[in-house]
Amino acid sequence: MIVTPNFHFNGNCKKAVEFYKDVFDIKVNCMYEVSEADPKDYISNHENKNLIYHAEVILGNARVIMSDITKKKNEKMIIPCL
Repeated sequence: MIVTPNFHFNGNCKKAVEFYKDVFDIKVNCMYEVSEADPKDYISNHENKNLIYHAEVILGNARVIMSDITKKKNEKMIIPCL
């Protein structure tokens, strides 16, 4: 069985990926902003269009998935799943 870690960030996923790239020399396979997501897969608005919808990196031999999450008062948390 392969377990794939998923890291979720509060709007700073892009900065985290850059940080991990500098510190751990990770390879970034892909990184997509919410504005690039298919509208039927992800609820987007003007405020979250630059957040990371999905990022996939390689750390050593491990694949790691990263994304931003959003939560506003009286709103359910939106967690992207692929």
